Parts: sequence; structure tokens; C-alpha cells
Amino acid sequence: MIEKHKQDFSDEMIRSFLLGELIGGEQSEFEEQLFTDDTLVSRVRLTELELCDEYASKRIGHRERQIFQERFLLTHDRREALKISTALGDRFRTEATRHSVVERIRNLINIDQAVWKYAFAALILIIVLATTLLVIKDHSRITQWIPKRVAPRPSSTATPQAAHHGTNSSAPAHKEQSPALPVHESLTPSGVLTSNTPIDSSPVITNANRDSLRFEIILDQPGTEFYDVSVMTLSGESIFSATSLERSEDKLVLDVPANALNAGDYKISLTGIDGETKRDAGIYYFRFRY
Repeated sequence: MIEKHKQDFSDEMIRSFLLGELIGGEQSEFEEQLFTDDTLVSRVRLTELELCDEYASKRIGHRERQIFQERFLLTHDRREALKISTALGDRFRTEATRHSVVERIRNLINIDQAVWKYAFAALILIIVLATTLLVIKDHSRITQWIPKRVAPRPSSTATPQAAHHGTNSSAPAHKEQSPALPVHESLTPSGVLTSNTPIDSSPVITNANRDSLRFEIILDQPGTEFYDVSVMTLSGESIFSATSLERSEDKLVLDVPANALNAGDYKISLTGIDGETKRDAGIYYFRFRY
């Protein structure tokens, strides 16, 4: 497949994406490049941290604060980042109150210049290393969510048992049955989704203390073999995505990490892949409750 030209998104567009303010075409194009462009992933992560700092220090307006609370704080990582920004802001405000302006100027004058340079260089190095670790951790979490194809396990063949019968015996042949395999609870689907089900009638999925939720998505017209899948909130924010899922007869099997979902309503968007052509393959709704 020919790789599409990467668009250079502005910082303002990244901010609009995180706040759920992109229109449909821009949203789809941004999400598609987000899963192939490591540089864009890093910029998105840094913008998330900047938004958390601005919110914690009250440097954004009333409208953006409301959007931040309703659309941005939907994932566990973002809530943790906000806690860190709030804690750092409180610490700095406490230190500023404790020391007067005169004391700070006196300390700056008396500090040895060489010591100050080394301390400042060490601080910059710590900040760079911490930012790099955050970007690597975020990227590895995204790649872990992408399901990997697993080769089918070879089926076991029962070992033939020798039976000693008399040559003139007319005893009936023995039929040996292999024992039934135990049912694995983890393979039980959490819900079966169809595209013609409205949100009010969509399945209600509960966590049930499992690491991941499994969905069986019934395809209306399975015209292609592979599909891209995107799990989003009703406002359009992407929560989880998977690429090139292979269908099984007339359905897709999708595993979604349970920790990626909060209680609320969601939709799953399918995109059929036919060579270099992609087309919409339906919208599926479900509701998640703890």
C-alpha cells in the first residue's frame, strides 16, 4: 500500500483535537496519522501536559475549562497528569509564599555562579529525561493496545490404543471420545453489536473485573477481509483503535482494554480496507457501566 503524505498539523489543531473541537473530516485525518506518525504522538502528549498545567494554574478561560472537564478528562492517564500538574503548582505557590522577595534576591546574589550553572544544567537534563520517558511510555501503551495476530494452535490428536481381541471374536468396535476442552471464561464475548441498534437500545456492558472486554461485531455486508476499528465517545474523541482486523465469516472480534473506558456511552466506527481503498462500514453503539 502506498503511504499517504503526512500533514504537518499546527499546535492549535492538536489542541482542538484534544478538546474535541475538530470537525468530522479533520478528526478522521488526524486520528489516522496519529497511529502512524511517532512525532505527532509526541506532540500530542506534550500538548496534553501543557493543557493540564494551564488548567491547574487557571490560565485558560471559562469556556475551555468546561470543555476540558467534559471532553478531555476521560482517560486515566490524563487525570493522573492533571494531579501531577496540580501538585506541582501547589508546591511552587507554597514556596513562593514562604520566601519573601528580598530573601530570594539575596539568595540569588550569594549563590556561587559555577554551582548555579551546574544545578541549572542538571535540572534541564532531568526535565528532558522525564519528558522522553513519558513519550516512550505513552507510545508503548498505544502499541500494546493494537491486537496482534496469533497463529492457530495445533489441534492434538489422540494416541491410538492397541486393543487385543480374539481373531474369531465378533465383539463390537470401541468408540473412544476425546474429553471436552474446558470453556475459557476470557473468550466469552462481553457483548454482541449490530449496526442497526440505536444508542437507547444498545447493549449495556459491565467490567466484571476483567482486563479486557471482548465484542462480537456483526457485519451488515462483509465485502472486505480486513477492517480498521475506532472506539470513540459520542462526542467523537478516540479512546481505542485497531487496524487491519481480519473478519471471521460475517463478524469481527474486538478486544478493548477495560482501563481505557469510563462509565458512559460509546460508538465503534468500522472502515473496510480493499487494497488501497477505504470506506465506511457502519457505526455500532454500546454503553459501559461499572
